[in-house]
Amino acid sequence: MTQSDSYKTTFEVRSITTPAEVESFLKEAVAKSGTKHDNGKADLSLVPVVAIEAEARALMFGEKKYGRYNYTQGFETSRLVAACLRHVLAYQDGENTDPESGLSHLGHARACLSMLLHCDQLGTLRDNRLKSGGIK
Repeated sequence: MTQSDSYKTTFEVRSITTPAEVESFLKEAVAKSGTKHDNGKADLSLVPVVAIEAEARALMFGEKKYGRYNYTQGFETSRLVAACLRHVLAYQDGENTDPESGLSHLGHARACLSMLLHCDQLGTLRDNRLKSGGIK
């Protein structure tokens, strides 16, 4: 057997005419398919590519300005939240792109939220939010 022969597949041709036959065929096809243990994992295919790209471009701008992963050294929560809100409010006010970077305000806002999540996960976030009732 040559290497190209190992990739050949045989297909069965059958006539499927009733709903019961369709259901039976689909069950067989699923049973024959490969196994993937991904139950409970985040379905990242749901995140629109345009959103990922806008966020990545904002992070790349930050990388040039501050250095790669500089933010992982930590931030006060309020700084990242304030930056995110500035970008969202500028967008809400009709400004689509950040004047300094020329990139999407929404991409910058997503980048701020990503940094907030990442720093929180790393334990480098300095939480200076007001607690319930306005007490620090």
